[in-house]
Amino acid sequence: QLQVVQTEPLFPAMHSLWNDHSFTVQPEFKIPTCYHVNSPKLNFQIFQKFQVETLFYVFYSMPRDVLQVAAAQELSNRDWRYHKRLHMWITRIPGKEPTVKHQTFEKGPFKIFNPDTWKAEDREDFMLEYSELDEPKAATTQQSSSANPQSTATATAVPAAVGASPVSSGAPSTKPF
Repeated sequence: QLQVVQTEPLFPAMHSLWNDHSFTVQPEFKIPTCYHVNSPKLNFQIFQKFQVETLFYVFYSMPRDVLQVAAAQELSNRDWRYHKRLHMWITRIPGKEPTVKHQTFEKGPFKIFNPDTWKAEDREDFMLEYSELDEPKAATTQQSSSANPQSTATATAVPAAVGASPVSSGAPSTKPF
């Protein structure tokens, strides 16, 4: 005989016929306090010592993570800018000037990091519209850790195409680098 009114579910993973949400059973145990640890405070200044390739690795391999934000900020500090349409990082080639420079765009030699080939490719006659660049933002980081999703970290600089919401103001910059 099936009891219609009971306190425990018939089957722990059974969904209701009238509700789309699953029923979750809370386990009856407590984690001892000796296992509760505070995550260490991350020192983001160590990113200044990383090579550019390492920063690209951190950026592309850790989406939606505070470490991705730190890598993006350091790349921005090194004059790399994120191209929103191409989903690639771009910078001017040192020692070479643009052939055409306008208020909204420039054309000339650029170095573009391609994550598919994992190489920085030189493009001599690249047309760059400033509105297609993500605006570099100053990151403010507090105590945070990628292993602790409830940490308090506030930062802005993750380009929109890599999993985070857009952070650019939409206004074109006349000095992208």
